[in-house]
Amino acid sequence: MGFQSMIDADCITTITELAERQDDNHFKALASACLLTKNQYDQYHPRFWLALDALIFQMSKDNSHLDTLETLLLWSLELKEDILGKKSLMLSPLLRQLVFLYCLKLDCHEAYHYAERLLSICSTCLPPRDQQVLDALYLLASIEHKLGNVRAAEHLYIRILKNLTETLTDNSQTMPIQFDEVAVHYQRLLKNDGRTQQAALLASINISSKQQRDRGHAILNMLSEALAEKTELSRLD
Repeated sequence: MGFQSMIDADCITTITELAERQDDNHFKALASACLLTKNQYDQYHPRFWLALDALIFQMSKDNSHLDTLETLLLWSLELKEDILGKKSLMLSPLLRQLVFLYCLKLDCHEAYHYAERLLSICSTCLPPRDQQVLDALYLLASIEHKLGNVRAAEHLYIRILKNLTETLTDNSQTMPIQFDEVAVHYQRLLKNDGRTQQAALLASINISSKQQRDRGHAILNMLSEALAEKTELSRLD
């Protein structure tokens, strides 16, 4: 039996065990549907993917099945990569789920791996200011921050905020909320790094009008230049 066949067999065994559970009829029904569609078609058929996605969605509603969820997510990713290729935008929901899964498992290095892949795919397939690109940037920035990679996280926070100040209009509804959320995380990074003056300057940004957004963009440019200078000094030390 080949390596891929072993993976397929292990995952089918996992789904069979879920189908035989007596404590959760919903899991049992969804797992049984997976087995039925797998037997009627194969693991590459869209109907099987839909059945597997439904099972994964149900399992992701709580944190009590993380190891099983990991197995099924990785299998689903491999199956879809075989058909769609490794750079398809259609992989982005699965990659995002894997990032969140590994964050829950406190495995930031694996979370980083899939967040980096997610950003690469979104950046390749979508315009630089698309919401999916900004969300992927934010995910990667958060993980860099958790890993203690302060300069890498700061670079990403600045990139997101600059894109938002350039994208926002006076009629924007949701993006100001996202701006404030990212700015709060960046302020926390600056304060923890002892740069309270820069944190206060960032907190002063108001994005309610074009004039204020232009001022905010200038502040972000200044923070970006300060970061570049700090990075260069560290490189020379």
